[in-house]
Amino acid sequence: MADALTLWLLAQAQAGKLEPTIAGGPPSFTGVLGQQVFDTKYGLTWWWDGSAWHANGPGLIRSRICQSTSQSVPNTTITRITFDTVNYAGLASMNGGSAPNAITVPIAGVYHIDYAGSWANPVSNRMLVYLYQSGGEASRAIDIYAPIAFAGGSDNLQANAGDYFQVLVYQANGGAVSTSVGTPNSHLSVTFVSS
Repeated sequence: MADALTLWLLAQAQAGKLEPTIAGGPPSFTGVLGQQVFDTKYGLTWWWDGSAWHANGPGLIRSRICQSTSQSVPNTTITRITFDTVNYAGLASMNGGSAPNAITVPIAGVYHIDYAGSWANPVSNRMLVYLYQSGGEASRAIDIYAPIAFAGGSDNLQANAGDYFQVLVYQANGGAVSTSVGTPNSHLSVTFVSS
């Protein structure tokens, strides 16, 4: 049930007096076909299609994290990349706790994900970089038989509010390798596309 302020804003908008604003959507009220509501929290405009609210991005929901410290990746072990630097953080943010070194998204929708693993000491065997969504594999990039020292990918993925993304790496060469540091190397970027 909508509160009195929400109902008043909706009535004013329907009368053409103002477009309502909200602070974190989607709106909790039923809209009028084609109605738009600006979301001051996410920087998005929600629109009503006659049966549901939709939003188009990117707005404020975008984050990118990378490494400033190299990390050793053991042989034949899937290892989560330890991100320690936030390049930019909107409302999709880096978090710890049960999902360390991850970016968690605040609203359901489609997100553009860009991810990579990069090696300071490339090897001649198989390197794999995995994108995990809430603990399960969502995408995989493969660098087979280097000297190429980089593997990465991008994808548009549907996510629920609270889903999180992580990057994991695997290598099989008989010894440990180290990740390369800095923004263009091992990184994870998440940007809201649409609901």
